[in-house]
Amino acid sequence: MHVTGLTIELGGPPFGDGVDFRLDKRVNVFAGPNASGKSSLLRMLSMPVHDGFTYGGGSHFQYVCQYAIEVSEDWPLEDLGQCAYAPRWTAVPWVQIPATRLSLPWSSSATLEKPAYKGEENPTLDSIFRHGYDLDLFDASQVEKALQLLVNEAQDKPDKGGLGALVRHPGLTEAEFNLQMAMYIGYHCAQSITSEILTGPIPHNLVTGDSDFRDELFIKYLDVRLGMAVDIVDGDSIAANVLSSGTQSSLLWTRFLALQMLYHYNFANDWYQRPAILLIDEIENHLHPTWQRRVIPALLKHFPGLQVFATTHSPFVVAGLKAGQVHLLNRDENGVVTATTTTEHIEGWTADEILRVFMGVEEPTDEPTAQAAQQLRRLRDEGPRADEQEENERQSEITRLRHIVDRAALSGPRAAEDARFLADLRSILQRYSQQQDLNQENG
Repeated sequence: MHVTGLTIELGGPPFGDGVDFRLDKRVNVFAGPNASGKSSLLRMLSMPVHDGFTYGGGSHFQYVCQYAIEVSEDWPLEDLGQCAYAPRWTAVPWVQIPATRLSLPWSSSATLEKPAYKGEENPTLDSIFRHGYDLDLFDASQVEKALQLLVNEAQDKPDKGGLGALVRHPGLTEAEFNLQMAMYIGYHCAQSITSEILTGPIPHNLVTGDSDFRDELFIKYLDVRLGMAVDIVDGDSIAANVLSSGTQSSLLWTRFLALQMLYHYNFANDWYQRPAILLIDEIENHLHPTWQRRVIPALLKHFPGLQVFATTHSPFVVAGLKAGQVHLLNRDENGVVTATTTTEHIEGWTADEILRVFMGVEEPTDEPTAQAAQQLRRLRDEGPRADEQEENERQSEITRLRHIVDRAALSGPRAAEDARFLADLRSILQRYSQQQDLNQENG
């Protein structure tokens, strides 16, 4: 089960002319400038689930428009009566991770005004897992609360596997074992992203000695809200709350994804292989470029039934994706957004090439040099001036700008890359010339 299409018609800004997306079964990345509608597309995809719509669209949405979401043929339908049917949107879990990630351990965001569900005396798992739709931030403090509630549910469930499950997993019921597996799979997904830092095979408790199932999952320090300790590169074990924001964030939202899928599929043994929808805004947040290019491969590896919808400004997220997986949003001078989908694999492309071709960054360099290059192109395109003095001024400005651009091109790593490219090109041309001479000799 997966989403196959999103069509926007009669759109107001930014989608004035309407757009149509044919969607990939596994990965869909929306790339484009700020205010081009990337986050709005994720909100549209979440609305049928959040608001219980049977059909897309709604005048209360910040961009008034009509839209429709299409799904695969194996998606179950809900009978609306009078021969009308609509997708049963709750058939799969929809996990939303907004761009702003707050309430990381030891952060001060817990002092912010609390949304309605956090004011509840006894919040439910349903209200916690829906918080991504209610807010424009990922409130990571709720991950620990969700885990506590899931522990309670797992311990209250009868053992579906009977004696066989007890033999395979001594001391744990089937539900408890699968909850533990969710912790491990979420952790290993984060570890695939942050492998230089996270080195241990499993997250573990700081409490040593004999412990029950609950103690295996929680750290008994009041100021640690992440619920795990991890092994790091120097071999020590530390509480995860003292790690960098990028590492903490990866640990938290991958755990949130795993826990929500486990809950949706009622602790089933194959929960992590089943269909799910992940809507994640600015997927590269907090991550070094080396880690940015690992996020999507890590998700596909650890959650084989997952369909990912992500927005990005990073060429490292786009690198390596396949044809049909990147949707480019372009905004014209009137603010109207159009969309195209890549028709070729983006494998082996450099960051500069992706920035130029897919993200509209014609000069991926510092702003003064980029402006000089743009001005130089403009003067060249204008052509000679009729007035002699104006033409002399134009030529003088061209010389000045060329000096700036050439100086930038001949300095730094770019010059070395250009030199290597020219050397490789000469070698190729020489081999080609030698082969042509040999062919002529052999007649």
